[in-house]
Order: sequence, then C-alpha cells, then structure tokens
Amino acid sequence: MPTSALLVEIVIVGFSFFLSLLPFVVIIFKIEPNMVLTFYSNIPLQYQIAAAYAAGVIWNRVCDQLFSKFDHQITLSLFRSKKLFQAIRIQVIMEGESIRDYMGNFRSLIRVTRSAAVLLLIYTFATPVYLFDSSVPQNMVLSGKIAIILLELILTALSVYAWFRLVRGYVAAIKDAHDVVVKKKRK
Repeated sequence: MPTSALLVEIVIVGFSFFLSLLPFVVIIFKIEPNMVLTFYSNIPLQYQIAAAYAAGVIWNRVCDQLFSKFDHQITLSLFRSKKLFQAIRIQVIMEGESIRDYMGNFRSLIRVTRSAAVLLLIYTFATPVYLFDSSVPQNMVLSGKIAIILLELILTALSVYAWFRLVRGYVAAIKDAHDVVVKKKRK
C-alpha cells in the first residue's frame, strides 16, 4: 500500500476523531455547533491535516482496542488461533505485491469503517441529549427528533455491519490466498 494512501486514511480517521468531539463540546460547554465549526474553519488547512494525522494515529489505536474482541472472534471462526492467523497472514502477504496491496486496501477500509462506526455511535448517544436539552430551541416537533435519532441508529447499524463484512472478508481472503499459496507450492 503506498504511503500516501495510508497518510490519507489516517487523516480521515483523525478528522472523525475531531468530529466525535463536537457533541461533547456542544453538550458540556453549551457552545453552538456552528461556532465550533467556524473556529475549526479558521485554522489553516496544513495545521488541520497535521492535527488530524496525529489524532488519527491515536484514534485508530483506540478504535482498534474497542473492536479487538470482535475481530478476535471473527478470526477464530476461520482459524484455530490468532497466532496461526498472523503467521498465515505474513506468509500470504510475503507472496507478492498484488496480494499485499489487496490486503492493505482491506485493512484501510476496516480502519476507516471502524472509526466511522465509533463516530456514529457517539452521535447516536449524544443527539438525544442535545435535542431534548432545555437550552436547545424547542421548535422542532417530536416526530422530527425521533426521525433524526432513528436515522442515526440505522446509519450506526449499517456502519457496524459494513465493518463486520469487511473483517469477515479480510479473514476469508487471507484463508483463501493461503490455500492458493499452499496448492501452488505442492505443484
């Protein structure tokens, strides 16, 4: 996987971290979301990207830890142990550049989807607090508030499902590629 693609992926994850802070700032400090976004928009882009990269590295590890138990269970569904999976993954990746790029793309999608799922989950829990807070103008009808919350629940569920399918596909691709490598060596 080219370094620039990894850089962009980590920056996207970092921006999702900053977006996940927005509900906390709005709810705890009672600051309007537009004020926070205006503040961020006045920061030069190169500083935003540098901050997003630094935050993205850390946020990626946090999201990785949040999902690690589930990753482990999915891996054990096709392999006897995590150690065996890692050994086979290394063997498959060392087989060729195209396989390495293919697996790298899978990992990129998993990282971005994982951070999106955490971001949406935070918004799903923060939105009711924000919408039903007494300091928020109450001119929105109840059905509109419920529709927003349901939409966030659906988006969160879709994001988690996409993550699950990506991890399952990644593990299955490693297994299939290993089978091909083993057959190729037997010939």
